[in-house]
Amino acid sequence: MSQLLVVYTAVFGDIPDRLRAPRALRPDPTVRYACFTDRPEPSRCVPPWELRESAWTHADPRRTARFHKVLSHRAVPDAAYSLWLDGNLRLEIDPWTIVRRHLSSGIDVVTFKHAHRNCVYQELEACLRLDKDDAGAMRAQVEGYRIEGYPRYNGLAETTALVRREGPAVRELNEAWWREIERGSARDQLSFDYAAWKLGLDYGWLPASREDCPYFGFSRHR
Repeated sequence: MSQLLVVYTAVFGDIPDRLRAPRALRPDPTVRYACFTDRPEPSRCVPPWELRESAWTHADPRRTARFHKVLSHRAVPDAAYSLWLDGNLRLEIDPWTIVRRHLSSGIDVVTFKHAHRNCVYQELEACLRLDKDDAGAMRAQVEGYRIEGYPRYNGLAETTALVRREGPAVRELNEAWWREIERGSARDQLSFDYAAWKLGLDYGWLPASREDCPYFGFSRHR
């Protein structure tokens, strides 16, 4: 695996997450680290991260960040493999190790299994309880899934980290996922599993959960 692997994240708006250098950093010309941000001041840069301006913007900073997260093939088009990290994760091991372990069996996408819920319908109730987005928009979106026949207890991804082998299948999933966010809630975990189900795409699991995965250090959003 000598093609380019891009590790990337996005920080927009007033979220005070700070970039943290990977712990297992070693010189490797096949790996790049990119942070898309609306605050590309040199003082904010933490090597090896490169600060990049937004590839697309929205009045809602959450949607700007989601664009980069979801549409990896547009955000990092030169990547053969991509590793998305939410701002609350720090990479603890060589990223190629993750790719080799989890994208070697024909699986093109790997993420976390949600530690507390196993259903989009349960996720909706949690998002409503925690006031994560417009209640009417979230209810309408998930009700549409129910009418279409999307099953209960179909599993739930926690997309804090996403490992992808870039290619046609991933591009199709990304675009289907983004369409759901464009016309519905910015809560990407409400639509990821639906988009994968709609396409008949299988994806894999990272070990453990975001809090205790051996690949990452986790800290809650500040």
